[in-house]
Amino acid sequence: MLLNHNQSSLSFHSDLYTLVPENHLLRRIHEMVDFSFINEFLKESYSVYYGRPANEPELFFRLLFLQFLYNLSDERVILKVDLYLKS
Repeated sequence: MLLNHNQSSLSFHSDLYTLVPENHLLRRIHEMVDFSFINEFLKESYSVYYGRPANEPELFFRLLFLQFLYNLSDERVILKVDLYLKS
């Protein structure tokens, strides 16, 4: 089951985006690339009626993108997610 979220609700740290400099690479990528196609592409993989709501596929794709971009290990990504994205 997928929940319908807009981009600003992907992270409860959305206020932190204002601290990222305008010319930062990640901000430019965010402005130029629309990753919302991921949710539509994977929609058929999730049940509408059964199960718990899924974690956002778009968020996972963004994490994989960052992992590739910064050459992070799986362990490092897990540590960063635990530190910055969990409430």
